Parts: sequence; C-alpha cells; structure tokens
Amino acid sequence: MSVASEGLGKAKGGSISRATYSIDEVAGLFNIGRNQAYEGARRGDFPTIRVGRSIRAPKALIDEMLGIKGDAG
Repeated sequence: MSVASEGLGKAKGGSISRATYSIDEVAGLFNIGRNQAYEGARRGDFPTIRVGRSIRAPKALIDEMLGIKGDAG
C-alpha cells in the first residue's frame, strides 16, 4: 500500500500537515535574516534535516524551542 493511499501526513479535514519549516520560515519565526538562519543551521543553533539540497527544520522541535503550543486535537 502506498503512502498516498494510506493518507499519511494528512491532518483533520484532509489538509496536509507539514512536519518541517523551511529556513526562510525559521528566519521569520526567530525574527532574523535569511543568511543568519542558514548560518545558525550550519552551526547547529537549531535542529535541521537535509533532504537532498534542501534544509528543513523539524516543526515540533522549533515550536518547542519557541514555546509555541501545538493543536490540542
């Protein structure tokens, strides 16, 4: 069975729930510039995942760092 047919990664209501932030989104959350965000990722200031050439930050861990509460469900 494929991932698509199982509906993995979907939130209530059928919309796709993302598990990561882009570096640009992280920059906005931390109120820093894009270059500073890439430098912070390189230094390990926040957790990142590399997928090919793309760098993503796990949403749950970034939200925890910033004290952002998730949906109660």
